[in-house]
Amino acid sequence: MSRDRDDSGGEPHVLGEGKIIRATEKAVLAKIGDKEIWIPKSCIHDDSEAFSDNENANEGSIVVLAWWAERNGHA
Repeated sequence: MSRDRDDSGGEPHVLGEGKIIRATEKAVLAKIGDKEIWIPKSCIHDDSEAFSDNENANEGSIVVLAWWAERNGHA
């Protein structure tokens, strides 16, 4: 899966251990515990294990940009 990266940087925020269960051109649907969260691909931090340029890496820690987590009630 490729994504449009936010090359401006940004502080990471770990949402938790989870799995990417669906992807569109601009977003992914992540399952963390019993919650499903749509996350824009541009807001996934480079430290995220569950979403990387390796298409087989769909499980692990899900890390997003801190400003996005705060704005969307996940901080």
